[in-house]
Amino acid sequence: MKLDQINRSRNFSRRLLHDFTKALIDLLQKKSLEEITVGELCAKANYPRSTFYNYFEDIYVLMDYCWESIAESMQITDFQSIRHDERTLLLFSRVYDYIDSHRDSIEKLLKHNVTDGAMLQSLDRYIRKLVYRMVTECPLSYKFPLPYDLVARHYSNTVQMVLSACLLNDQISKTEASSYIDYLLGTLEKENKHE
Repeated sequence: MKLDQINRSRNFSRRLLHDFTKALIDLLQKKSLEEITVGELCAKANYPRSTFYNYFEDIYVLMDYCWESIAESMQITDFQSIRHDERTLLLFSRVYDYIDSHRDSIEKLLKHNVTDGAMLQSLDRYIRKLVYRMVTECPLSYKFPLPYDLVARHYSNTVQMVLSACLLNDQISKTEASSYIDYLLGTLEKENKHE
């Protein structure tokens, strides 16, 4: 394949993934993930069903891709470039800013997608997987006196709890929310606490 064809193919794939992601997010603001069909998603994105199935097994796999895409846009997946003792607060700050700038859309998503529904379960799985990776790749992780999965669950539950409080109560400032995170999780990242 010529280089032009490869680049065209990559550009088409990027555009297609963006279009499907946008279509899914738009539909989620009107109905739950469980109610969305591949047919209506394809109609919204303006692609045939066969194209959808060339990229995804089902809508739930696309939902997982959406979380990955959102995390990349917030620069969360690049956590290795952040000093380990600054990682949690900086990443929390990025997530807080994203939520704050997309508050209206997120409120619409939550209006139609209940806590124990497929969309939020997918988000929970994604966060747990990402936090587990962060915990296991932390330079101090070998010093944790607990199993990685327990530390990762503690981190993800705490971050989700504080973010939920921020989303439900827009009176909680980023500084205040960051102080909650630092108090609840900061000790795990401080080198002198483990020695």
